[in-house]
Amino acid sequence: MNIIVSGWPGVGQSTLAIILAKTLGFTLLQGSSTFRYLGQQINFENTGEDRVKADELLEPHWGPIFEKYMQWIADNKSQIVTETDISGFFTKDNPNVYSVFLQAPQKVRISRLVKDGRQKDVDYIGKRDASLTKTYKELFDVDFFDKAKIEDSYTRVLDNSNLTIAEELEIVYSDLVDLNVLNQEQYNLLTSQVKQEEEFFWKNGKQAYIDTIKQNGRYPDPATIIKEIKETFPEDIAKLPEDLKNLVLR
Repeated sequence: MNIIVSGWPGVGQSTLAIILAKTLGFTLLQGSSTFRYLGQQINFENTGEDRVKADELLEPHWGPIFEKYMQWIADNKSQIVTETDISGFFTKDNPNVYSVFLQAPQKVRISRLVKDGRQKDVDYIGKRDASLTKTYKELFDVDFFDKAKIEDSYTRVLDNSNLTIAEELEIVYSDLVDLNVLNQEQYNLLTSQVKQEEEFFWKNGKQAYIDTIKQNGRYPDPATIIKEIKETFPEDIAKLPEDLKNLVLR
């Protein structure tokens, strides 16, 4: 079984994906990491207006290849937690995938970005919402903010406006029991630790979780992901615009 965690900007999808990967012992594949990595190579920062501009530049060309890769992962690998915006829209009939989509009103997401000290992202969250909506509709015919479409595509949809991280984890673990991914003993152990996991997260942050996952050999870095994409889809890479192709082929 693979797990896809999606959500709107600032909703906490990376937090849920990271904690699930660590507590379940799954590999963590952060979909945004390759976009951030490629953006950095062309001198874009990872926050604010630069993030919007990098997405708009890269998404039309790298986005379709990356989504193709996500579907390949779903069919050919297991025990992977993927943090990605829209992959669940394309895997709803795949029995090897459990997908969860997090949503919350923009004002709630802004308050979380403020709490996280991400002021540049606060200033541009409206633009990023609009940019992703336009891009995903044009490239994939996916309406990123259509709640009915999300409900139809994802295994579990959570408005987490009033949910704690611990409550999100409990819901996901319960679903995984229903899917026979976890047994009752594993469920009892994991749910007994959700509050401690949340406390640890707020005290130590995302990087502490990522460091643990890396130490366990379950965190492919962007260069490793890009290498696998190049090897798996060489014909698609060959069709990239020359400047982006040269960047990817470095």
